[in-house]
Amino acid sequence: MHPLLAELRAVARLAAPLVVGQVALMTLNVVDLAMAGRLGAEPMAALAVATTLFYSVIVVAQGLVMGLDPFVAQAYGAGEHRRCGLWLLRGIAVAVVATLPVVLMLAFAGGPLLRLLHQPAELIPTAEIYLRALCPGILFRLLYVACRQVLQAQGRVALPVTVALVANGVNALADYALIHGVWGVPAMGVVGVGLATSVCDAFMGLSLLGAVLAGPLLRGHGRWRLAEVLELGALRRFFRVSLPLAFQTGLEGWGFVFTGLMAGWLGATVVAGHQVAMNLAAVVYMVPLGLSSAVVVRVGHAVGRSDRPGLRRAVAVGLGVGAGIALLTASLFAFLPGPLAGVYTTDAAVLALAVSLLPLAAAFQLFDALQVVGLGVLRGLGDTRFPALASLLGFWVLGLPIGAWLAFGSGMGARGIWIGLVIGLTIMCSVVLLRIRWKLARPLERVEDDT
Repeated sequence: MHPLLAELRAVARLAAPLVVGQVALMTLNVVDLAMAGRLGAEPMAALAVATTLFYSVIVVAQGLVMGLDPFVAQAYGAGEHRRCGLWLLRGIAVAVVATLPVVLMLAFAGGPLLRLLHQPAELIPTAEIYLRALCPGILFRLLYVACRQVLQAQGRVALPVTVALVANGVNALADYALIHGVWGVPAMGVVGVGLATSVCDAFMGLSLLGAVLAGPLLRGHGRWRLAEVLELGALRRFFRVSLPLAFQTGLEGWGFVFTGLMAGWLGATVVAGHQVAMNLAAVVYMVPLGLSSAVVVRVGHAVGRSDRPGLRRAVAVGLGVGAGIALLTASLFAFLPGPLAGVYTTDAAVLALAVSLLPLAAAFQLFDALQVVGLGVLRGLGDTRFPALASLLGFWVLGLPIGAWLAFGSGMGARGIWIGLVIGLTIMCSVVLLRIRWKLARPLERVEDDT
C-alpha cells in the first residue's frame, strides 16, 4: 500500500471512534437540558447559565490533564511502554491536584461570578445549587480524561468511546430518577440534574480507571515508586507543556462563551438565533476535533521513533482530511441553512437570524478545521506555548474586539460578532500553519528531552 494511503487508513481508524466519543460526550449535556426543560423555563435557563460557567472552569482543568498527550504518544512511539504507565500515574496525580481549585471555585464562587457576569438575579440561587451538585463528579471527570488521553496516545480508542456511549444511558436513567423521584429516590428537580451528572462522571471515571489499572499498562514493568512518579524534573517538564495547553483551551472556550454573552446584550431573539447557529457549528466541530486527537497520536508516534517522513505524512494527511471535511460542512451551511436551523426552532424571527448567520459559519469552517488539526500537530510535537499565544491573538486581540465593534459600534448586531469570529479564526489558522512549517524544518526533539 502507498505510504500516504496507509497513513490515511491509520488516521481514519483512530479518528472515526474519537468523533463518536466526542459526540457522545456532547450528547450528555443535550440530554440534561432536555430533561430540565420539562421543569419549566426558569429552571432550564438557570441550568444553561450554570453550565456555561461550569464549562468555562472545567475546560482549563481538562486542558491541564490533556498535557499527557505528547509525553505518552512519543514514549509509545519509541517503544518505552513502562514510561507510558509512569505518565499515567503522573496524570492521575495531576487530576487529583487539579480537582481542589475547581471544586472550590464552583462551590463557593459560582454565585459571585454569575453576578459579575450580569446574569439574571432570579436564576442565580438555582444555578448555585446546581453547580454544587456537580462538584462530587469533578475528580472522576478528570480521571476519565487522564485515562482517555493515555489510551488514545497508544492508539487504543475503543474503550473510552464505549464508556462514553454507555454513560449516555447511565445519565438518562439518573436524570429521570433524580429529577422526578422514582425507584425510591426523592424528586430533586434541577439539583437532580447536577447529581445525575456527578453519577455519570463517577461511572466514566471509575470504569476507565479500573480498566486501565487492571490492564497491561501497569503490569510487567516492576514496582512503581512514589518518588519516581513525582520526580520534580518530570513534573516540571509536564507543566511546561500542560499549563500553556490549559491556557489555550481556556482562551478558546472563553472566547465562544463571550460571543454568547455579547449576543445576550442584543436581546432574547438574538441570543436564541446565535445559539442555534453556534450549536450547529459545535456539532460539526466534533469531526475535526476527533481528527485532531488522532493526529496528535500519529505525530507523537512519529516523533518517538524519529521518523521524519512519517511525521510529514501524518501532518499532510491530517490537514488534507481536515480541509475536505470543512468543505463538506461549509457547503451544508451555505446551501441548506433553512432546513438545518429549522431542526431547532419554528420561531420566525429566531429562524431568520440563524439562517443569516449560517453562511458566516460556512465561511470559517475551513479555517476552524485547519487550526484545530494544526493544534493537534503542534501538541503531538510538544509545542503548546505558541498555540496559547495564537489563541490570545486570534480570539482576544483581534476576533472578539473586532466583533464587538462591528456588533455595537457599527450596528451590525449578531452578524458583526460572527464576522469577528471569521477574522479571528482566519488569523489563528494562518499563524498555526506557519508554525507547523517552521517546526517541520527543525530537528525532531521529544518533549522529555526538553530541559
